[in-house]
Amino acid sequence: MCHSRRGEYGSLPAEGYLAGGPMPWLRWYAPPLDSAQLARYSEPQLAAYLRSGQSDAGAAYGPMAEVVYGGLHVLTEADAAAMAHWLKSIPAHPPAATPQQPGITEQVDGAAVYKRACADCHGDDGNGKTGQYPALREAVAMTAPDPINAVRMVLYGGLPPTTEANPQPYSMPPFVYQLSAAEIAAVVNYTRREFGQRSSALIATDVEADEGIVIE
Repeated sequence: MCHSRRGEYGSLPAEGYLAGGPMPWLRWYAPPLDSAQLARYSEPQLAAYLRSGQSDAGAAYGPMAEVVYGGLHVLTEADAAAMAHWLKSIPAHPPAATPQQPGITEQVDGAAVYKRACADCHGDDGNGKTGQYPALREAVAMTAPDPINAVRMVLYGGLPPTTEANPQPYSMPPFVYQLSAAEIAAVVNYTRREFGQRSSALIATDVEADEGIVIE
């Protein structure tokens, strides 16, 4: 339901099964579940992620954190391993088109914002810190065709689920009152281009439009 691409009127066409897409009403993007999207996980890493919500290849935030906390964390090791094996065997889906964005001249240096606000945790190279802060390089929020996850994480922060395998998760603080809308747009553009190889041209009004908030 979450990771399938929606069709007309919110339908679930067969060709969109587990192909990823925006989640209706929740304003998050759920990535595809297939061999290409999950290539950065080994089967044991993916199985451990399903049970803990944390791995060196990524952490669970937003609705996925709720799913891990609400049930996946009690999977048996055998069931988690079976799920991981099956998910990594799904053939890659055709990539979704990236929404076209008009060319802009950025008024804020996204690299400078990143160095000031993000690099201490995620590293100058975007590779994070093993066991503490997740890598941004090739993370879903960086590579997804929709930038909404990256915008939401910078705005509101995030906390992986507390699980037996990850009892003290590291959280990301919100920057909604620390950075301006223009700074958030610039740093999301920079990180998506630098660490996700995604063309990104958000402007301040794109950030201000998220859930109707306005950042002065």
